[in-house]
Order: sequence, then C-alpha cells, then structure tokens
Amino acid sequence: VFDTRPMISATGVTGGPFEANGKLAQDFDLLYEDLWIEQDSYEKAHRILIEEAAKIALKKGSIEKEQVQFLFAGDLINQITPTSFAARTLQIPYFGLFGACSTSMEGLALASFVVN
Repeated sequence: VFDTRPMISATGVTGGPFEANGKLAQDFDLLYEDLWIEQDSYEKAHRILIEEAAKIALKKGSIEKEQVQFLFAGDLINQITPTSFAARTLQIPYFGLFGACSTSMEGLALASFVVN
C-alpha cells in the first residue's frame, strides 16, 4: 500500500487524575493531579494536555517545531475547540479531525498517506 513505510518515531502522552490512578499510569509521560489543571474550564485544561503532549513528542523525537509540516489531531468536543486552540498556540499547520472514538486511527491513516 505504501511506497515508504510510515512509522511513529516519538510520542507524548499526558493525562489527569483518572489516568494517574489507572493501571496504565506508568505509560504516561506527564500526569496532572488537578483535573482542571488550574484552568477555569475543561476545554482550557484539555488544550494544555494537547500542547504538552505535542511538546513532549517533539522533545523525545529531537524534532524542532519548525520541522513539522502538519498536525493531524482532534478531540471529543463537538467543535474540536481544545485541539484547535492548541494548534494555534503550537503554530503548526493543522488538520482538525473529528471521528469520535475513531479520531486517533483517522489521524494515523491520513498522516500515513501524507508522508507517503
């Protein structure tokens, strides 16, 4: 299917108190104790989670933000507001995805075709 095999070179995984108390807590790069991360709305807290996850992935992959051509991302909020604001803060060209539970796989599939 692909001339060049797509790969994931680095990840950044963030979460809150529910993830911190779960069985996969050790698989997260950054966990917050405060569900709202000292923000006045869940959407603002969610934006911080996305921004931090992106920064962690860039650092782990030794990649400068300017080297990233596209950000394929989404969330479960109906207008993908947290992700849109995170992309604006990160200043990376952004494809906003909304596929409910399939968003992560939709992003992987679309990004794979773009890098090919």
